[in-house]
Amino acid sequence: MHWGGSTRATEFVSATVLRASINASDLAAADSIDVTVENPGSGGGMSSIKVFAINPRPDHPVPVLTRLDPDQAPVGTAALLVTVHGTGFVPASVVRWRGIPIPTEYVDGTRLTASVSADNLSIEGIAPVTVSSPAPGGGVTTAVLFSVVASGLRSLHLLALPAYDLISDPTSGLLYAALAGTGGARANSLTKIDPAAATIGTSVFVGSEPKRIARSDDGQFLYVALQGAAAVRRYNVAAGAAEIQFALGSDQFFGPMYAEDIAVLPGLPHTVAISTMWMGLSPRHAGVRIYDDGVVRPTATAQHTGSNELEAATATTLYGANTETTEFGIRTMSVTTEGVTITQTFGGLSSFWRGDHVLAGGLLYTPGGSVIDPVAGQVVGSFTGGSGPLAVDLPNDRVFFLSEGNILVYQPSNFAFLGTITIHADFGPGRLVRWGVNGLAFIAGTTPGGPGTTIYLLTTTFLPAS
Repeated sequence: MHWGGSTRATEFVSATVLRASINASDLAAADSIDVTVENPGSGGGMSSIKVFAINPRPDHPVPVLTRLDPDQAPVGTAALLVTVHGTGFVPASVVRWRGIPIPTEYVDGTRLTASVSADNLSIEGIAPVTVSSPAPGGGVTTAVLFSVVASGLRSLHLLALPAYDLISDPTSGLLYAALAGTGGARANSLTKIDPAAATIGTSVFVGSEPKRIARSDDGQFLYVALQGAAAVRRYNVAAGAAEIQFALGSDQFFGPMYAEDIAVLPGLPHTVAISTMWMGLSPRHAGVRIYDDGVVRPTATAQHTGSNELEAATATTLYGANTETTEFGIRTMSVTTEGVTITQTFGGLSSFWRGDHVLAGGLLYTPGGSVIDPVAGQVVGSFTGGSGPLAVDLPNDRVFFLSEGNILVYQPSNFAFLGTITIHADFGPGRLVRWGVNGLAFIAGTTPGGPGTTIYLLTTTFLPAS
């Protein structure tokens, strides 16, 4: 008898039955084999072919990677054992670090352990981790990210969300992100984020292209600027629901007005000051207006040159920053029952750098690094090298600047530079926010004007551990 063309030892049983010895190796190489019988001599010859089916090994399941434990370590950590969680693992599954196989031990179908070398933990950054299982079947999982965190970091997590803006709610400990129309099932929503757990919560639709968020000081409402609708929407935090939406007016020549910045008046959660603007014009400023439950008060500030960014000091006093024209003025505005008027202007004090001017302790901290007394109209100090979106934490004597993808840390009591939190994030739309005891968050991954792609959540050693 011939097995795939090779002769095998054959025993004659009868004219209709032969018995051949087949080795284990004969059954390992193919899914089927051709079998023939040959009789020798002049009257013999070769039989027709019969196909012998070899039952193939069952396919390995497709592996799925869900999480790593731990999923981060400080740079310079010694060799680390990481538990890899998922489904569909087999004894031949291998964990890959940045695409390179690393020593892997099979525990069961849902767990592997992987040995991460000290060399792999010697370079700060984000390392993609995957699991691969061999054929038949098998495959490679999507990546889960492991963070090798730099000096100054306690932890670092990334969330893939197309966000325009981000705000912290100290009452609940949550963050709220304004997600763009490209956000899939979460498009055009306010989305809750638990920064401590690095998890995404519920999303509530608020309207087309929500770009800017402001919070009332009592935590009752969030106000959201809608670029797609030329309107502002109010969100009730306790109810988790979107409420009234109101347009901001229009001009017969320039068209509808949009919200560039929003400030909720202290102690008046139903009243907002809005810096309005026109699209496609330069200068774009269309004046500051006051709205009560969506109803505008009659008196507004002048157009063209004014306050692109707003900070509310009291229910009757606003500060504004011109970040658009070379006048770069800081304005004091008075709020009355009729609306809002400018009472004082100091030119040349504002900052053209992207990011909020932050009012803290009676002073304006600018994204250009200077600190301004808005009453006296004077610069009282500056943070050397500090520029970009900023977060001010006076109780902990810290100011943070998001600068070129890293965070610069200063001490506002004496303007001293304390160090850098190295992250290497891509440029994003701005707004650096504080959360929790020692947390910071920001959006990265785009060019000016568009949504970001990633929300960075971190805790830092530059703030107390608890």
